[in-house]
Amino acid sequence: MHGSVPALHILTNDVVLADPGFVQVATAVMEAWGPRIAIHLRATEITARRLVELSLLTVVDARRIAPTIVLGASVHATADAWITAQSGATFLVAGPPGDVKSEQAELSQFVRDVVDAAEGCPVIAIGGMTPERAYEMSRSGASGIAAMRGIWLDDAVSATHRYLASYDEGLRR
Repeated sequence: MHGSVPALHILTNDVVLADPGFVQVATAVMEAWGPRIAIHLRATEITARRLVELSLLTVVDARRIAPTIVLGASVHATADAWITAQSGATFLVAGPPGDVKSEQAELSQFVRDVVDAAEGCPVIAIGGMTPERAYEMSRSGASGIAAMRGIWLDDAVSATHRYLASYDEGLRR
């Protein structure tokens, strides 16, 4: 974990949030892993107009409005990583553009490049994350990882343990 940035960012979507047991499962995960994880409540059931309105709020705007909040920003290119880090992001969520099932070596190199470009701003790797990829991402310099399907399609507490154990193993090597 890098400062206040959790090692595992667990993503949701409309399907996950619609599950009647979601709150109970999410609560169990939070109780088990505390500050090592963050759960991102994400959904697409809002209007396209509202999405456009939200996308116009840049990191600089958000930092001006709330200068002390933890503020993450998504990047999909190394040039974006440097610009976004310099704009005041607390951390970056980095994934290559296109198919999230890209080759592990390709994702590892992309993360290394973004970590270098970010110049010390923590980088959270995203893109088809598995426990094995979590290991590689920690070896590539990521300050954490983001996962969704591998957490919610299993026993979430146990799955979270597998992701964190693999990530931590990568840090030790």
